Amino acid sequence: MNREACLRINEPICSVCSSDFGRTYGAVGQGFIEVRHLEPLAELGVEHTIDPAKDLVPLCSNCHAMAHRQRPPYTVEQLRGMLGGPTA
Repeated sequence: MNREACLRINEPICSVCSSDFGRTYGAVGQGFIEVRHLEPLAELGVEHTIDPAKDLVPLCSNCHAMAHRQRPPYTVEQLRGMLGGPTA
């Protein structure tokens, strides 16, 4: 439910590298993207209500994997910086 809400708010395009699986793979990739919590669930606590607009972000599989190469995970801004893109 939260994933679907995130994708109604954001296009299914990576927030880090702008990958669009539909553009790359055609119809089979249309709408495909992973959705990541900006803050790890373990840190949010059980009482936290997920706000898809503030707590979730679409990422391609590669950027999602790279985010988790450290603990705590890299932020979207840090990943963009690694690619030489804008960090804000």
